[in-house]
Amino acid sequence: MEYKIKEVLPRIFAVEVGDSYNRAMLFLRSQEFYESPFEDFRGHHFDVFDFMVRYREWKGLDYFSYPEDWGGFNVPGELAEVCTKHAIVGYDMLPTKYDRIMHQIIKDVKAQVPDGEKYYLLGVDSFESSRTMQHELAHGLYYVNGAYKQEMAYLVANLPLDIHHAMRMILIDMGYCDDVIADEIQAYMATGLMANMGEIPGIREELDKFKQVLNNFK
Repeated sequence: MEYKIKEVLPRIFAVEVGDSYNRAMLFLRSQEFYESPFEDFRGHHFDVFDFMVRYREWKGLDYFSYPEDWGGFNVPGELAEVCTKHAIVGYDMLPTKYDRIMHQIIKDVKAQVPDGEKYYLLGVDSFESSRTMQHELAHGLYYVNGAYKQEMAYLVANLPLDIHHAMRMILIDMGYCDDVIADEIQAYMATGLMANMGEIPGIREELDKFKQVLNNFK
């Protein structure tokens, strides 16, 4: 599997994987460990094939649509370390080839990060500026940059309640867990809305302030 790594902002590392299936499978374990909508997967070590069955049943499809549903990925480096290391050295599961590749990616990234510093991993189709790249970058900043998180958290908390509620319901339906709703709201508001989000009354008048914060910190 071909991939490239680039530090796109301090302590935010993008992993470029052109093939959508390989990109999804590379990040699946760490992404679902971080923010799965399924409580028995989120924060737990799991067999990837068990997740594939659960996801297919949840979607109500006869095939695993995850690589079609999710184009970009983002996860705190420390969480990726924990779940990947367990898959590699644990005795209760067999690692996949993607676990071994992610294990090497983490080693390469950590060699560039000062000891004790937080870092973030992005899974993207291209390093070139795009909506996906900018969206994942917003997540990275929210994690590693305290000042950015403070400003964005303030904007999210001060959204009109009807807009906040409507955004939350859309995100929950998409498969996000409550733990990351504020992070997802700031990322969508700053980098581009899904079509159904754009139909929320009054939401477009709120976008510029989010976009400005992102531009300031980039």
